[in-house]
Parts: sequence; C-alpha cells; structure tokens
Amino acid sequence: APADFSKKDWQDQDINFKTKIVGIYERNLPELNDDFINSLGQSFKTLSNLKDSIKAGLFAEKEQKNKERNQLDFLEKLTTKSEFDIPEIMLTKTIEQLIVNNKMDPIKLKEKKDQYEKFRSQARKNLQNSLLIYEIAKIEILNPAVEEVETEVSRHRGIDEKPGYDYIYDILKNKKVFE
Repeated sequence: APADFSKKDWQDQDINFKTKIVGIYERNLPELNDDFINSLGQSFKTLSNLKDSIKAGLFAEKEQKNKERNQLDFLEKLTTKSEFDIPEIMLTKTIEQLIVNNKMDPIKLKEKKDQYEKFRSQARKNLQNSLLIYEIAKIEILNPAVEEVETEVSRHRGIDEKPGYDYIYDILKNKKVFE
C-alpha cells in the first residue's frame, strides 16, 4: 500500500488481494444523432439544439464563475483595508459549520493542526466577507423587500420557514450589494 494509505498499519506494506470475477459486460452506447435526441423526450429536437444548449450552459457557468471571482477579489481588497474584531465564539461556530459542511470528524481535525488552521483561516475570511457585505447593505440600504423574500421562499418547497427565510434574505441582500 502507498505511504499515505488510510490504514496506518498497511502503509508501505505489500498487500495481496483475492478477487472473483462475477461477470464481464460490454456497454453499447447509442449513436449520438437526432433520432436518439428525440427519444429522450426533452425539449431538444436535434443534436444541434442539444449542442447549442450545452454551449450556452457552459458559457453561463463560466460567466457566473468570473462574476463570483470578481466579487471575491473586491471583498479581499476591502478586507485588507478594513479592521475586524471577530468574537471567538463567532469564529468557533463558523469553523464548526465548515467542518460539518466538509463532512469532517471534528476530533480528528483538531489533531491535524495544519488542517484545522486552514479551516480557521477560511472561517475568518468567510466572516470578514459576511461582515463587509452586511455593512455595505446597511450603509447603502440594500435590504430586500419582504414580498421579494417571500416570493423566493415560496419557490422552494420543503424549506424550513424561519431558517429558510433568513437564508434567502441573505442571498438576496448579497445580490443587491453586487448589482
């Protein structure tokens, strides 16, 4: 096993495995043509329509990523010119949320100091960005209207009422800040 194998006692060891072949299969992919596209029952009538849609989707995704990168660059420049007094409890809660979002084991993560410090650094950056957006929205009075938030909440079925409302409110506020 390689030196970085997950089971420490197997690292740098020769390992033998016995396997049993249950079956060998050959996949026959359909020919990518207009007939196949029509059989999908989607809104695409021709292969050309599908290709155009894929290109448009990829272009939109690239544009969105550029927009997000520009927003992060803007926030980073503001961060360097700003002072923050972030309470430790707020930082700790944000680190815990990052750990949950990344499906990490908090106990094991604390043992890995360098990785924990990366989470701490990311949590601080996230909080700084959130505080900057909050402050810009407050100064520029960029809060979304109640009707706007409720309309958006109603589009999302199964969302928890209060946390969902707050989450969507924040998303809409962020959009207003960067418009």
